[in-house]
Amino acid sequence: MVPVKMNVKAKACALIAFLLLALCPSVVFGWGGRLHMDISRKAAQIVPDEMSAWRGYAHLMANGSYRPDLWKSDDQTEGPRHYVDIESYSEIGATNLPRNYADLAHMTSRRSTPRSGIAPWVILELQERLTTAMATNDWDEAAQVAAAMGHYVADTHQPLHTTENFDGAMADGRGVHLRWEVELPGQHWRASMLAPGKPAYVSDVWPFILNWIQESHARYDAILDADGKARDATGGNTESRAYYAKLWDLSGDIFVEQASLSAQNLASMWYTAWRDAGRPSIPRAPQQISEATIWRRKPAQEVPSAWPFFVAFIVAAIVIVWLSARKKKPE
Repeated sequence: MVPVKMNVKAKACALIAFLLLALCPSVVFGWGGRLHMDISRKAAQIVPDEMSAWRGYAHLMANGSYRPDLWKSDDQTEGPRHYVDIESYSEIGATNLPRNYADLAHMTSRRSTPRSGIAPWVILELQERLTTAMATNDWDEAAQVAAAMGHYVADTHQPLHTTENFDGAMADGRGVHLRWEVELPGQHWRASMLAPGKPAYVSDVWPFILNWIQESHARYDAILDADGKARDATGGNTESRAYYAKLWDLSGDIFVEQASLSAQNLASMWYTAWRDAGRPSIPRAPQQISEATIWRRKPAQEVPSAWPFFVAFIVAAIVIVWLSARKKKPE
C-alpha cells in the first residue's frame, strides 16, 4: 500500500489530539495510554520471524492502542468491552464461560448483562475479524482491528479490570484503580522493563483468552493489599511520592509481569490470526489508520451528515433571492 502523506489539517488534528491526551491522561486512558502503546509496540516487534513483515506495523499498533478509550465519549456501549467482572460468573467459573455470549442465560441463575463486562467475547470476535481481514487482504481493516484488539487484550491483563471491586471501594481503598494503572507507571514505569516470553501459535483461542483472564483475576487481591500497606505506611497520603514508591515496591513485580505477559499473548493472537488466514503476504504498513471506532453503527443508527441540509438551504436561499430579484419592478 502506498503511504498517504498527512495534509496540514491532518497534522493539526493529530497535534491537538496529542496535546489533549498529554494533558488529560487520567480521564482518557485505561491502563495508561503510554503503557498501552509500549505493550502493542513490543508485541509487534516480537512476532515470530516468519511474520516479520508485521514488525513494520509496530508504530500503527502503538498509535492505535489507546483509541478504544476515546470511543467511550461517543459510544455508551464501549465501556463494558474493556473489562469483565469474574464474580458475576462465579456459578460457572471464569475458564468455563461459553464461547457464545447468548448461552450465558442458560448457564447461570444470575441475570447476565453487558454491565458485567464482555471483554473476552469482544477479543474473540476481533480475532475472527482479524483473521478474515488478513485472509482477504484487507490490510486497512486488519490494522485497525489488530490495534483495537491490542487495547482490550492489555486491559484484561490488568487485574483490576477483572473484578467487581475494580476501584477498591469494597476494601476501603477507593481510587486504587487510577492510582495503580495510571499514576504508578507515570512515576516508575519504563518501556525497557517489558520482558515478554516467546509468542506461539494458539490452537484454540477461546480457552487461551479465558486462562489469561483467570490468572489476571487471581492477582487483584495482591494489588489491593499492596495499596492498603502503602496507605498505612504513608498515613493515607496517596498523593505522595512515598506512597507510590511503597506501592511499586510491593506490586511493581505484578505490574511488570502482567504488562510483559500482555505483550506476549497479544503477539500470539496476531500470529495465530495470520497463520489461520493462510500466511498471506503482508504489505508495507501505511503511515496511519482511521481513528474511527471499529464498532460500526447500523444504518438506522447512523447520524446523518449536516452537509446535504446545509447545501440544500443555500441553494434554496439563492433561488428565493433570484426569484425575488426578477419579480422586483424597476423604479
